[in-house]
Amino acid sequence: MANNFWSSKTASPKRSYRFLLSMGTDGTGIGGEENSWLVTQVKKPSVTIGEVSHQYLNHTFYYPGRVEWDTVDVTLVDPVSPNASGMLSRVLEDSGYSVPGNSTVTTAITKEKAVNALGVVTIKQIGNDNNEPVETWTLNNAFVTNIDWGELSYDSDDLTNITITLRYDYATCETPGTNRAEGEGTFFRTTTS
Repeated sequence: MANNFWSSKTASPKRSYRFLLSMGTDGTGIGGEENSWLVTQVKKPSVTIGEVSHQYLNHTFYYPGRVEWDTVDVTLVDPVSPNASGMLSRVLEDSGYSVPGNSTVTTAITKEKAVNALGVVTIKQIGNDNNEPVETWTLNNAFVTNIDWGELSYDSDDLTNITITLRYDYATCETPGTNRAEGEGTFFRTTTS
């Protein structure tokens, strides 16, 4: 009988609450501060493969089309320190946005500034026995497309949440312990243990 997940005593599934998300140029967080603990929820990358149809007489044939990576939503808690609202405001400013009011302001958001302002974005799903990643997603050329600073209410004791939406060109996924050869131009990368 083949050794699989259900018959192995040592195998365990990936757990959705065991993850770390990091944003920042040095991998420690936006502005060099460790802030992965601010994240409460993140949507893993997803992809949509378009389709093209071709009609011939009484038949329709379908062919795969272009690949498009879908946006990723991240939910953060907004503590007083470090101030997540302030960090995201800096990301917006560093992307090239300036508040109107001065006629000499001519800056604009560019992709280069927006990608550099957010830095490298990685989602690491970690194992049960240690903090070693079992899956690492990297969002390549990620930038913020939406910031929702949450809502306030006298009726609620809830923590204040911020939701951001990230757009990226493509994602890579690294998984340890597989024997799949890494090919030129592939977007899923594997490493051997």
